[in-house]
This record gives sequence, C-alpha cells and structure tokens, in this order.
Amino acid sequence: MISLRFLALLCCIAAISCADYETEENVLIFKETNFDEGKNTLDQEVTSENVQNFVQLNSLPLVVEFTHESAQNVFSGQIRQHNLLFISKKSADFKQLLDDFRAAAKDFKHKVLFVTID
Repeated sequence: MISLRFLALLCCIAAISCADYETEENVLIFKETNFDEGKNTLDQEVTSENVQNFVQLNSLPLVVEFTHESAQNVFSGQIRQHNLLFISKKSADFKQLLDDFRAAAKDFKHKVLFVTID
C-alpha cells in the first residue's frame, strides 16, 4: 500500500516545472530530511503501474530502523531480501557502524532492504 503522504506529494509535483529541478523526467519524489536522498526521479514511462512501483520502492530510507511503526513497511514491501544489523544505539561505535551499513546499502538499493534493530 502506498503511503497517502507520498501519493499527495506526487500529485502536487505535477504542478511543479521539472525544469526547476534540472531534470527532463516527468515524475519526481521529494523526501523528508531524514531520507538519504532529497529526491528520486522516475526513469521509466509514466504509467500507473510504473508510478506505483516507483513510489513504493522509494518510500523507505536506505536504512530502516525497525520499530513497531516500521514493521509493516519492512515486511509488506517489494524487497524480500533483508540485511539486519543488531546494534545498540548506546554503543560507542554506533555512528561508524551505521555509516558503514548505509554505505553498503547504497550498492544494494532496490535489491536488499537494510534494517537496524536496537
């Protein structure tokens, strides 16, 4: 299921000139500041199915913190392969390990979902 927040944002984007964002593509997704990228661009033909897949694949950050709220997105998404990192946020090397985990996640975007568990 696509988040209504992203669907509403997608609808608003139709009124924005793509020229303002240095792209000739028709669909852009702008993300909240807690995401790794500020935006994503659809590089396929604009069809209902392509837009739905595009929004669903880009609706999560590269690394998802597993919580009660994120559980449904983790388990119901299109990406069925998960890489889990069990680590305490209180760990002295938490930030470094998270940065390394995020770097690895970039290489597997849309193939493997990277999830942290505190």
